[in-house]
Order: sequence, then structure tokens, then C-alpha cells
Amino acid sequence: MASITYTAKRSIIKRPFVLTNANDISVSDVDNSFNSVTSDLSGLLASEWVYVTGFLTAANNGWHQLTIDAVTGKITTDSILVTEIAGELITLQGYLHGEGEQYNLEISLRATDYIEQERKFINESISGIEEEILHNWKETYSVTTSKVDEVTEKMYWVEFLHSVRAGESFTFDEFGTIAVPNNPLSVKLVGVPKYSRIQNARELYISFTVKVLT
Repeated sequence: MASITYTAKRSIIKRPFVLTNANDISVSDVDNSFNSVTSDLSGLLASEWVYVTGFLTAANNGWHQLTIDAVTGKITTDSILVTEIAGELITLQGYLHGEGEQYNLEISLRATDYIEQERKFINESISGIEEEILHNWKETYSVTTSKVDEVTEKMYWVEFLHSVRAGESFTFDEFGTIAVPNNPLSVKLVGVPKYSRIQNARELYISFTVKVLT
């Protein structure tokens, strides 16, 4: 078992819940909730997220995490919301995760290649004495996962790999779990990840390379 800890930033997993340009959504600061008497706001669960746009008050827009399961007329959050009456065109999109939040993956690995790389220069004096100088020494891990189900698991990998594709650091632990770490390393993604299909099955091997940050 191996583990990864990352910050969600891109391609965050959407939930089926979406409400577009609804003019019947109000906000209550009593329980920090979004409310409606006509639209169905159910479908999101506690700890999931909703991304909101359209309100006049900035605090009511953006990312909000649910404290309890949503019901037909109410989404209750842990944000500090500001009371606002209905009337604006509001869009709500549900997400499993929230932007800027930290998440974990625990994975089985098919293969891991550890590689040390450096540039070597040899200086030779007039008397024949040689001096070797190493530059740009780095450690990398080339990782291939065990089978990943394309329907139920790939979306987590897409979120993770897109979230770190711009060189953002994350934690990779080759032999540890989240509960029992072994040797967590701060790393960044290098190169381009690869998705390899297994024959005609809805299963994949995912391969990627990380560089250890010093």
C-alpha cells in the first residue's frame, strides 16, 4: 500500500447536483443556509461542497461545505453567510471535494522504479589529477498503479493529477498509509502521466513520475 496527500485545485469531482440561473434562492444567516420554496436543493451530503455564483453579497458566493445532508428546500453550510432575499439568478454546482482542500489517496502499486540522476563533470589538472564534480543530483520515482476501475476510481486520479500538473508539491509515501506513515516525501509531478487500458476492460494502469524535493 502507498499513499498520496494533495491539495485539490483542478478538475475537482462534480456531483450530479446542479441548479442554473434559479431566481428563488435566498440566504439565511441564522443557520448559514441557502433556501428555496420551489427548487429542489436535495442531493448533496454532509462534508460535500457546493459552488455558488450570482448573489450580490460576495460572502454568499464561492465554495461552501455542507454540515448536514441537503433537503428539498435547504442547503446548510459551515460558512458565515449573509442574509439575502431571493431574486438574483443563482447557480449552484455540487462537488465531492472543495478547491484548496487537502485530500488523500491510498493505492496499491504494480511497480515503482527509484532512480538517482546527476550530471558529472571531470576536471583534470596538468599533472593528471582528476576531480569529479556532480551537478543537478535528483531522486525520482516512476510509479505504476495496480488496476484502477475507469468508472468508479479514475475520477479521483484525474482530480489528483490535474491538481499537481503545474508543479505543485504533494506528499508521496511508497510504503505508508494515511493512518500509519512510513516515509512521506515532498515531491512534484514531472513529465506526462499515462493511462494504459487493460485489453477491452474498463480498467486502467496509471503511470507517473515524481521528483523528490529537497
